[in-house]
Amino acid sequence: MGGGQSAGESQAEEQKTENAAMKARVTASENQLQINKSKIQELESKNAVQAAEVSALETRLSTSESQVEKLKTENTAQADEVSALETRLNKSESMLEELRTESTARAAELSARLSASESQMEELKRMNPERPKVAFYTALTDAGYIGPFNTDTTLKYSNVYTNIGDSYDPTTGFFTAPAKGVYYLRFTLCGLRGEVNMGVYMSKNNEKVMYNVERKEKDGFTYISNAVTLELEEKDWIHMSLPSGMAIYDNDFNQSTFSGFLLFPM
Repeated sequence: MGGGQSAGESQAEEQKTENAAMKARVTASENQLQINKSKIQELESKNAVQAAEVSALETRLSTSESQVEKLKTENTAQADEVSALETRLNKSESMLEELRTESTARAAELSARLSASESQMEELKRMNPERPKVAFYTALTDAGYIGPFNTDTTLKYSNVYTNIGDSYDPTTGFFTAPAKGVYYLRFTLCGLRGEVNMGVYMSKNNEKVMYNVERKEKDGFTYISNAVTLELEEKDWIHMSLPSGMAIYDNDFNQSTFSGFLLFPM
């Protein structure tokens, strides 16, 4: 009887020991569970932070992608503009090259025409020497009577109205041919005094080439006009002379004149 109780007690003690161990294990499990819960909460907190960071990153990524798309669109538009500009530039360069080609051809044509014109001008100059401009018109004096004198006297036509080429010299009364050619020379002579003959002669290099005289028997205006066509060498000279014993007249109406001009050079 006593031995049976000891065995039961022993079993009870063992059971108590097992229960205590089990309780300790349960307590340890609960503690570990609590630790795990804490760890889980910590992980959940970290995950929440990471989720927020991921969301922020996604937002930044979305913004960056939007900016990239915008830049792509702008780059496409700029590429189109560049392409259009390149097209216009190529067209302008083509037109410029065409204009250069046309200008070169035009310049060559003009140069050829100019050369041809210059050749023609040289040929014309050779065939037709340049014609000098020579013409003069003079009147004798405003003083009235001239002469009579005891010797032949060179007439100096002092009133010069035209002297193209400066070939007439009023200080000497000489016309000097500036070039070889054919000249037309003309004079008009006025006489007024009665019983004094009027007359004049034209000389070429001191050789008489024309002589005109009019007998005067009474006072009154009398006129003589004449003209010659002479072939003159360069530096040949012409002058008019009043013969001795004769008288002529002029006043501000230019009644005694001497004139001439070059018909054509030779």
